[in-house]
Amino acid sequence: MEKRTDSRDRGRKAEGAPKCDADGAHLTENLQTFFDTVKDFLFVLDMNGRIRHVNRTVTDRLGHTEDDLRGVSVLEVHPPDRRDEAGRIVQAMLRNDVEYCPVPLMTATG
Repeated sequence: MEKRTDSRDRGRKAEGAPKCDADGAHLTENLQTFFDTVKDFLFVLDMNGRIRHVNRTVTDRLGHTEDDLRGVSVLEVHPPDRRDEAGRIVQAMLRNDVEYCPVPLMTATG
């Protein structure tokens, strides 16, 4: 037996879609606001340790723009003499073994 769809049902489903889109946009906006107001340094990395996104604390306190950092290895924001140590910690972070890296960060001016 073939199921028939009433045109009124299609209208109701379509009416709900914009609300879902609006709710999703509102959630995204709230998450971005939270991300940018956290005072900790937050870096979003890909699985190779390259920076995809940073929060406002990173750009404000380190003096880098997000565009300058995007695609760069996160190790580049650590002092050269501590990058091996930072690399081990970042690998552990990517495995979810540790939650933060205590190695100091460098500002844009060094």
